[in-house]
Amino acid sequence: VTYYDERFYKFTLRNGTVDYLPSVTTKLQIIEKPWLARWRGDVGNEVADWRSFTAAERGSRIHHAWYTYTQGGAVLYQPWQRPTFTQAQLNEYETQYQGKVAILQYQDEQLAMARLMQWDQVIKPVILASELIVYTFLTRDAGTLDNVMDIAAGSYLVNGATPVTLPAGRYVVDLKTGKEVDDQAFLQIAPYAKCYESMGHGTITVGLILHTGASTTKGIEGIATLYRSAAQLAQDYADYRS
Repeated sequence: VTYYDERFYKFTLRNGTVDYLPSVTTKLQIIEKPWLARWRGDVGNEVADWRSFTAAERGSRIHHAWYTYTQGGAVLYQPWQRPTFTQAQLNEYETQYQGKVAILQYQDEQLAMARLMQWDQVIKPVILASELIVYTFLTRDAGTLDNVMDIAAGSYLVNGATPVTLPAGRYVVDLKTGKEVDDQAFLQIAPYAKCYESMGHGTITVGLILHTGASTTKGIEGIATLYRSAAQLAQDYADYRS
């Protein structure tokens, strides 16, 4: 259940009662963001609201395209002013991919998706879950994690000019499409990992933030891969609980 910028997950229990768990991101709104207040003061609330809305909508479209791709679907670039495909061709894709088709209309979003596909080809992860709702009543946390992946140990050129060394493990992965990633992103994936484990899906050992709006020019241009070790993830979770 989404109401403006707050989200709750509705659960109907076996005894018929209904309960609502607040999302992890809603809880994290308690953290003060002085930079955000300054930015709103600079551009004004109306402009800030519009830019935030358009950025969120853009992020949702890229997330949906990534989800479709990780499910074995097709991602098509179909700009409205010069369509790439005829309706008959779109129908063929719908049939071929059993409805798993995402259509992007803006070039920058298709470019972000192309970079994500390149990241996938370099890392070669085993994708165990995508857009999975996770929750626990023990701490009343809930959320929708982007991915859970098994990744083999190795050094990968996916974070600028310097390879990032990743240990083998089961990763909770969050996709970020904005211009910047702050520390709050790590406070988000840590409780996701705990929820995943609480549901009996297995143990999450490490975390990743996959950022498509990075300023990197080497490796995969525009992609940053921010690794979080098991010890760091545990500290992030402690900070989140605090």
